[in-house]
Amino acid sequence: MSALQARRVLAGIDVPEWEVLASLVCVLGGRPLDFKPLWEAVHYTFLMCDDPRLPEGRAHIVVPEEEP
Repeated sequence: MSALQARRVLAGIDVPEWEVLASLVCVLGGRPLDFKPLWEAVHYTFLMCDDPRLPEGRAHIVVPEEEP
């Protein structure tokens, strides 16, 4: 996972697959099983909100500009 991807996940912009999030939680010193129920709820909601009419790579929320 790149630093940009990690920032987007931690900012709530992207919802990665469980394996990716579990790895991030481990790296940050957390216990993945504590986060799995939360991820399952968010992932389901994220999938249900996907709008196929949006161009690829577009988000439903305004993504803050990256600092240089």
